[in-house]
Amino acid sequence: MKEIIKKILTYLPRYFEELGEVCTTPKTFVAERDVNSDETFAASLLFLAISLVLQTLILAPLNPPGRDLWTELGSVAVFTMMDGTLGALAIYIA
Repeated sequence: MKEIIKKILTYLPRYFEELGEVCTTPKTFVAERDVNSDETFAASLLFLAISLVLQTLILAPLNPPGRDLWTELGSVAVFTMMDGTLGALAIYIA
């Protein structure tokens, strides 16, 4: 657990740089990466996890009373996985 937190804290400044690149120049961002490497896959999962946690924390004040952050994080994660899977399927079919 300590290792994961240390890895996240060291990645956090780079996260915001990459978020800016993804939002401003997504094609260039993807073109600069080796999409078939294991390191890129691990980095993308870390990016997704940090994004999910930040989304949950930002929207926490809007949660109904009595709903904890872990439940909200779980529901956001499940929704994101379903959304990603269905989106990939739609692109594949198209």
